[in-house]
Amino acid sequence: MRRPRPFVLSVVTCLAAAAIALAAVGASAVATSGPAPPPPGRGEVSLTPLGTYASGEFDEGAAEIVAYDRPRERALVVNAEAGTVDVLDLSDPTTPTLVDTLSTPGANSVDVQRGLVAVAEQADPTTNRGRVSIFRAGTLRLLTRVRVGALPDMVTFTPDQQSLVVANEGEPEGYCAGQVDPRGSVSLVDLSDGVARATARTAGFA
Repeated sequence: MRRPRPFVLSVVTCLAAAAIALAAVGASAVATSGPAPPPPGRGEVSLTPLGTYASGEFDEGAAEIVAYDRPRERALVVNAEAGTVDVLDLSDPTTPTLVDTLSTPGANSVDVQRGLVAVAEQADPTTNRGRVSIFRAGTLRLLTRVRVGALPDMVTFTPDQQSLVVANEGEPEGYCAGQVDPRGSVSLVDLSDGVARATARTAGFA
């Protein structure tokens, strides 16, 4: 499983087109002075830091995945070290502020679409089946949890928002004889009958 870098969240503006991007950098990083960068060439993009948010974690997995909730102007940031998804208000991008946190132990990935937030969470131990938790984006209220495969490491909504696709890494406990090595798999979470009736099917690679 990848080990993300420590966390200062940077909000940037794009000179080519107005956009917001979030980047994880060292928590103690400080802007340094120096010669101005050359203007972007044709087809290149130049980014200018606009605002930052620091989680307080250093040298840990405190910013793994970021999803942007456009209607509410919020960023959802996986804080793997704390086992949460931090919800940041970006209505003033120069001053990102913490709104709330989702309790999602083992969080590895987050996505947001059409008023729903989905979080992929690994189990403890990671060789057991993990789960996907689904929250209401506006209230941040937990709606349901669904079991998926071992070590879910990515979750995303399908374009029609009727399903979630989950990549289950299935990382082994170790490489010695007798240690648990779960199969990697892909889970499809069906939301077509409503979130409360969500069901999951998992396809392994046997």
